[in-house]
Amino acid sequence: MKRSSFESHRLNRSLKQACPTVLLIVGLFGALNGCSTETTKPIAQPFANKIASGSERRVRPIEPRFDLGTVIAKNQTLTHEFALRNLTDRPVRSLSAFALTPCCSEVSRLPEQILPFETAKVEVKWRVNFQSGPKQVEFRLTTDDGSPSIELFLLADLKRQWQINCVEKKPFVLKLCQGVKLFYDFDYLLDNPEKITVSSLAASDGLSVSSVGEPAFNEAGGIIKVSQRFTVDISPNQFPGFKRGSILLSLSNGEKIEHSILWEVTTNLSITPNTVIHTQGSSKDYTVLISRKDAAFDVTSITSKQLDLHFISSKVNDRLTKISFSISPEKNFVKPLDIEVVTNHPVQSNTSFSIVPFSTGEVAHD
Repeated sequence: MKRSSFESHRLNRSLKQACPTVLLIVGLFGALNGCSTETTKPIAQPFANKIASGSERRVRPIEPRFDLGTVIAKNQTLTHEFALRNLTDRPVRSLSAFALTPCCSEVSRLPEQILPFETAKVEVKWRVNFQSGPKQVEFRLTTDDGSPSIELFLLADLKRQWQINCVEKKPFVLKLCQGVKLFYDFDYLLDNPEKITVSSLAASDGLSVSSVGEPAFNEAGGIIKVSQRFTVDISPNQFPGFKRGSILLSLSNGEKIEHSILWEVTTNLSITPNTVIHTQGSSKDYTVLISRKDAAFDVTSITSKQLDLHFISSKVNDRLTKISFSISPEKNFVKPLDIEVVTNHPVQSNTSFSIVPFSTGEVAHD
């Protein structure tokens, strides 16, 4: 039915009056459904700085880098616990954990999961042996929250508990042509008031050891340093070659410390290179000079395995000997001729040289 113009006017007026009420109801309905972001509950400090989202970390170590300070390294294992905080409202599971230096460190205990807004402990171990100086080890952990791996660092200023150093700063391998006396300093560190002393000294064959003076005690920063000097005598009466020996220190606390020494016994014989050789008639006459720098010596024998030769030795002085011999033309040799010279000081020792066939008069020496 067709509405009159009067009725249409009344209907439009009624709708206009009702609109404010409808809009008010809709706004109230939206507020009741929590559309306002200002009603979100903040997370307690200090972990509410930034909740991890995307690249933000959801699990954080409370102290990722821990310094143990000064530690006396005496072949022990150091243990530390790192605290990890879960910043999310759901459990976070541990996936893997490892040390970047597995030879001396490890993650010994790892929680299976960290509850929402809770803290869990990760235990790590570090075997310091007898290291010295500022050191650090690093650990890596991953979780299922999608964040980058967690990096943990453990640091310490390690002080080796004991050290034995040669006062003369000798090389690692000593070359000896006679006996020698070496001075060593023994230092031992303690973190308690107990005073440890060297109760006895012993040495292997070829060495003798004895203490010099009384031990000294010094304290600094809560660490006691015990110092003792001793001497090591290396005997000259040894056959040539590389030698290895050791000294053994027995301490008053029952501990035993062994220190190795390497040395080489040399004859110090030298053959003058490019010796002048002159020819007389049909034979070749050879002259070789043998010298020793450290002491007088005598040539006891001269031999050649390839040819039966006659050698004549004459002393120029106590440390220089001239050896002469001849090779007849009929005694041709196609291989180098090896000649061995034996002397009597400090013990029986030898040296050798070779003559190359068809040489121009030069003597090659070992």
